[in-house]
Amino acid sequence: MRKLFFLFLCIYTFFAPQKLQAQATLQYQIDTIAFKPEAYAGLAISMGDDEVLGPYNIGFPFCFWGNVYDKFFLGSNGWISFSTFQPQTFTSAAIPSTATDVPRNCIMAPWQDWDQRFGGKVLIQTIGLAPFRKLVVSWDTVALFSEPCHQLRGKFQLMLYESTMMIESHIEFKPSGCTWAGGTAVLGLHDITGTQAYTVQGRNSTVWSASNEAYRYRPLDFRLKFVTKDTLTINKKPAYRASCGDTTIKIFLNKKADCSSIAVSDFRAFTPDSLNFPIKRVKDFCLNALTDSIELTFVLPFEGGNYPIIIKTGIDGNTITGECGRKVFEFDTIYVTVTRKPVNFAGNSFSVPCGSTSVTIPFDTLANCSSINI
Repeated sequence: MRKLFFLFLCIYTFFAPQKLQAQATLQYQIDTIAFKPEAYAGLAISMGDDEVLGPYNIGFPFCFWGNVYDKFFLGSNGWISFSTFQPQTFTSAAIPSTATDVPRNCIMAPWQDWDQRFGGKVLIQTIGLAPFRKLVVSWDTVALFSEPCHQLRGKFQLMLYESTMMIESHIEFKPSGCTWAGGTAVLGLHDITGTQAYTVQGRNSTVWSASNEAYRYRPLDFRLKFVTKDTLTINKKPAYRASCGDTTIKIFLNKKADCSSIAVSDFRAFTPDSLNFPIKRVKDFCLNALTDSIELTFVLPFEGGNYPIIIKTGIDGNTITGECGRKVFEFDTIYVTVTRKPVNFAGNSFSVPCGSTSVTIPFDTLANCSSINI
């Protein structure tokens, strides 16, 4: 079966994004994470071959490459875009690309020639409560195009996170045995100009398969601004850092502030795997009833990775605006990068009785034992 091609000359018209008020989100880091899909549920979208439908509501303002969007378009071939009039191309191409037949301003989950007419479902849902909602777009056991590729199926999800603006791709299974259109697929992000892209290594219009894999696209330069009526902001150091085993972190402000409304309930913290990281207490460092830093103590010690900490304003008239120029439910986000401390032996010599078969070697600090081997 052959596909028919129709070529249109058109002018791209995009959703009008909000103007930036600060540095744009132009850099992402791709991390391999644990495979944890959400339920394959939500609004079922009936899609034909090589079809683009929408717009659909995201459910919250989402910042992508420096612009804020509240709607998206759904491509049957495994991608979503924030721009209108995207091409329906079924053969993948390496990104970035300025070619008019390559989708832009999009997230590819992956982009391949999927065909729901021969099996499977496409589903969309927004779950959770503000400011931690999540858009989940699922391709549930969707068939590939052409015979005999119809027998091969893919099952995968895209997740978009409110507040942190992170993106995750979870692939339960994706085959590689189809030779139609070269059998290639793209897993990554493509910007609005076609000049920037981030792709998972080895997955940029190549032949590949996957099973129970997940990846996170984390914006490196996206920071929400903590703004009050006197323009109080969190001091954005190059990075907030802690060591493995630490239980405290100190957050610095750019000017002294009233500390009367600071409480544990003003903060939320999460592990690198997006699990709740409970806070034990909060302490402010005041001078004449003003503070220039806040110390958080956590119930558990830090391990390695990047920990998002969400700072929520109180009911004192404070507001939070993101760098994309939108209020973000009065929340602000920083990341704490946790590194491992070097550990030394507590001494240079140890005595044991004659005939002993074991020795206890003390360290000078608490250590993580998971990587110790013979």
